[in-house]
Order: sequence, then structure tokens, then C-alpha cells
Amino acid sequence: MEAWKAYRAQFAAEAAPRWSEPDTPAFVGIDRWSNVTGGMVPDFMTRAVKRISVRAGVELAWTGHSLRIGHATTAHDI
Repeated sequence: MEAWKAYRAQFAAEAAPRWSEPDTPAFVGIDRWSNVTGGMVPDFMTRAVKRISVRAGVELAWTGHSLRIGHATTAHDI
């Protein structure tokens, strides 16, 4: 909870005032110029991980569902 509070406080300090409202998305997209672009869309993580894996030279064949199912499996095993 403390990490969440710190994230939101920092975000409120750096982003436009409208992003500090209680009903704004929990996580937002940020462009390469550090501008908030709005709430994350479902395909955001898929594009981000593919982009990062290409830079790292790692071939991946996956979708955004891979993260969700992987997290669920790991959480179940704990």
C-alpha cells in the first residue's frame, strides 16, 4: 500500500492536474516524451513486451494473456 501511495503522490506531482482526480485510471500510458496519454489499453503490455524483447534480441511468441495466466499460476503455487 505504501508503494501505491508513493506512486500516486509522485504521479500527481508530475502529471497534469486532471490525472490527480480520484476517478482517473490506476495506470496510464506514457509516450516517449513523458506525456500521459490516457489509461492503458488492453494491448499495451503486449506491445511493450514485444518492443523490449526485440531490443534485447529475445524471440517471444506470446500475447498479453501470457502474463495473466503466468501470474495466476504463480499465485496459485504460493
